[in-house]
Amino acid sequence: MAEIVRRIRPRQYWRIKEHECWFSDMSEQGLHFYEIGTYIAKFKKGNRKRMDYRLELAKSKYISSEKIRLYEESGWDYIASDRNFHVFAAPTERKANEPPI
Repeated sequence: MAEIVRRIRPRQYWRIKEHECWFSDMSEQGLHFYEIGTYIAKFKKGNRKRMDYRLELAKSKYISSEKIRLYEESGWDYIASDRNFHVFAAPTERKANEPPI
């Protein structure tokens, strides 16, 4: 079973790029994001890997299956949601496209 590591999220929740870069930096350290909460993000410890992340801020705390499908068709994997934040990830070598949203 993978070791779970908890880290306090960046404080300015509206700074989308800051979160995306932070998740990527953690993956390079071998901590792979899998769950997000109001103040804490959870990571599974593993091998170092370069990952790209996209954090979508939506009007609803629920994300539609259609929107998830659009991301998946563009090369992104749905990871987690917290309130209006929805997180997607893709290995950098996959070169995922921006979803047509």
